[in-house]
Amino acid sequence: MSITSVHDPLTPPATRSSQLLRWAPLTGLAFVVLFVFSVVSSNPPADGASDAKWIASYTGTGHKAGHVITGVCLVLAGLCLVTFITTLWMRVADARRSERISPLPVVAAGIAAACMAIGGGLMGVAISVTSAPNPDANVLRICNNAGFTMVALGGMLATALSVAVISRQARVAGMFSHRFEVFGYVVAVVLLGSLLFAPIIGLLAWLIIVAVRWLREAKLAT
Repeated sequence: MSITSVHDPLTPPATRSSQLLRWAPLTGLAFVVLFVFSVVSSNPPADGASDAKWIASYTGTGHKAGHVITGVCLVLAGLCLVTFITTLWMRVADARRSERISPLPVVAAGIAAACMAIGGGLMGVAISVTSAPNPDANVLRICNNAGFTMVALGGMLATALSVAVISRQARVAGMFSHRFEVFGYVVAVVLLGSLLFAPIIGLLAWLIIVAVRWLREAKLAT
């Protein structure tokens, strides 16, 4: 699937030739790695599991470390996402210097990052509960469910808006082909069902494709 259609869209503009901007697409790949790692680092029990199973899942050095890693990875993934979208938006702005470009994708990505950070932070709250003399399994459930909701609902809905708008802006700027613009819309729509978790795979695919293409274009330009 081709991203470009009019000109070399992801080649670093002359006005933004710093190393930071050249390697910014790596933040898209970093998001994928960090998000996947956040998922595999911990495995909370089902809501219907016994209180004893919930408490056991959050106690012990190994279990606690897994939940902490999940929280940290979510915070870092959010930062990578907002960096990736912001840099892509800056390139759109460079390509359309004569026009005023809406910062909505950046704002939405910032909201998504904040939601992911809060979701990750709730993991830490859950860990602190287990240090109490009599840990409450219900609090663990609440922290886990609230954290997941912040990431999968608040975070992914904001991300859907960001992907949809930046796809349109990049298309108008000649940076995305029509097919890739449509792909962005499809990903945005699919993300509306992120509470089912599986739709988030669409976002990971979108980030990988854009980032890899971006890196290739930058390499050809050097």
